[in-house]
Amino acid sequence: MRSRVFADPPMELTDAERKRGERAARKAARDARKSLVRTKRYQYRRYREKAGDKYLDWPQWRITYLEEYRRGPLPESTRGGISAGDSFLAS
Repeated sequence: MRSRVFADPPMELTDAERKRGERAARKAARDARKSLVRTKRYQYRRYREKAGDKYLDWPQWRITYLEEYRRGPLPESTRGGISAGDSFLAS
């Protein structure tokens, strides 16, 4: 099942089933920001184990995951103390 889940075809889903998969992808992305080991593929495998027969396919899950992952705030430790008002051109 490890790599096969990424090649499974899209399923016909109800709106509720699709939204449930998208919520799971967004939550996985937020959780991954706090971890170095929770990759999107790892998170998708976990989702598929819980999803059962009705699941969001890998391409759509990945899109939702990446949108959430990229939209979120940077962790406090990577901000480096630079605020939005700081200018790199100031002398």
